[in-house]
Order: sequence, then structure tokens, then C-alpha cells
Amino acid sequence: MVMYLKKPTYCYWIVDNSFCDSRMAEMVTAARNRGVNTDIIAFSPREIEGADTYDLYDIDHADPLFPLVYLQAGLLNLSYDVVIYIDRTTEIRGEIVNTEALLNFDPVHVPLSSNHRSPNDVVLERTARRFGFNRPWRSNLDGGFVLRRRAVERVVELCGAFRKFSGEQANFKCSELVGSVCQILSGDTRAHEVQLTRQCWDIQLASEIDSNAALITKI
Repeated sequence: MVMYLKKPTYCYWIVDNSFCDSRMAEMVTAARNRGVNTDIIAFSPREIEGADTYDLYDIDHADPLFPLVYLQAGLLNLSYDVVIYIDRTTEIRGEIVNTEALLNFDPVHVPLSSNHRSPNDVVLERTARRFGFNRPWRSNLDGGFVLRRRAVERVVELCGAFRKFSGEQANFKCSELVGSVCQILSGDTRAHEVQLTRQCWDIQLASEIDSNAALITKI
């Protein structure tokens, strides 16, 4: 008997709660014009042409973890194996043909760098040490992340716990918390270094990369 491994299905996932900002619609249109056929799931107060659009949830969008609320409530009702969360700083340049290369067998991927420190990194690293993390700390560089469907509940739970145990009123971004959880759950954090994944992510904050936005390109 010959067994074939099923290629993981994935989609892009965006939440547009701006009401007056057209960047999300422009980003989707540009992606379709480049020939990107991957499903794009959008939550927006208005229809976004080229995406499967759903209504916004009645939640606090000022909470930095609001993207995880959408993932927890929405993604689990869909059939995708992997979701790529992107924000308004992201430009979809092409298809990602190998999400497994990004995830490297881990439940979540966030582009990381050992050459950059954000203002919140001191608090984030100290909290990670309380979780028993003893490897070199890496800074998260972008608003996007890649997440396995089966890991959604666990990642949401750990992000909430991570923020709670930080013990400070830091203004964390969702991607910073997800990036911290990525490092805690990762078998090898070096695999998520932006230097290795730059074929998919060009990050404005990474000193070694010149870009005006986060770019997703072919891997």
C-alpha cells in the first residue's frame, strides 16, 4: 500500500476594524492582481472584494489579543490546517508553497531576530524565564504569524497566561505575545530566525533588511 501525505491547506487571515481605512481592500486587490489564489478570510465592517468577508465580532478591539479571539472563534469552524495572520503592514507578494518549512514542525511561527530588541523585550524575556525558558531570547519583528489549526487553543491560552504573569502594564502587541509563546513551544528557535525565513518575511525593523513593509514572498 502506498501512502501519500496530504499537503496542509492554508489561508490568509485579516481583521479590518478601521471602518475608514482602505489599505486592507487595496492589499487584497493587489494580491489578486499578482495571481495569488490562496483563500483570504477577512473580518470587516464592509465587503472586501477578493476575500471571503465576515462581519466583525462585538468585542474590545483595543485589546491587543483581539486577533486571537477571531482565530479561536472562527478558524476552528473552518477546514484549513494552517492560518497566516497578517495585518495592514503586510503585502502578499505570492504564494507560500511550503508552510511546513516556516513552521519547522512547531505549532506556531513568528519571524524572530537575535539582532534587535524592542522596548518590551526585557519584560517578555523575564516572563519567559518564569516559564522555564532557558535559551537565548529572540525579538519578534512583525505583526504577522503562522499558526496550526490544532494549536489555536493552546496558543491562545498561553498568550493570556504570558500577559497575566508579566506582572506589568506593558502595552504588548499581539505578535509580541505570540512570538514569546512561539519561543517557549519551539523545538529550535533558530529555525524561526528572520535570516532563515526572509524568503517569506522582509521586516522593516530588521536592520539587515531594507523594506517599507512586511512582505510575504515565495519560499
